[in-house]
Amino acid sequence: MILRLLNHYYLDLGKELIPMLSGLMKALLSVYSTTINSQLLQLIELTLSKILASVGRRYVVGIAWSLVLQYKDCKQSGIKFLSRAIEGMEYIKGEEEFEDERGLSEFN
Repeated sequence: MILRLLNHYYLDLGKELIPMLSGLMKALLSVYSTTINSQLLQLIELTLSKILASVGRRYVVGIAWSLVLQYKDCKQSGIKFLSRAIEGMEYIKGEEEFEDERGLSEFN
């Protein structure tokens, strides 16, 4: 029920989800690693893919990695999610422009 509410109301917010993204993904990845209900697993996978598309890969991948490193209950499911997400990713032209605009490229 809660996943349906997330999918219906929250995912349309796009980048406005960023402040709550860490907690949201922690909850999803924790449940994903412990449940055996196949319907729930599919709904969590759908929700994670929608979050990736809605918020953007920069934030989702970064937060997923930090959750994998910080929490035992997110390791297996986080790595599984990241392997699926990263496999389908391609270089996106213009991502480096974001860093240039904020002056971050000078620190590399």
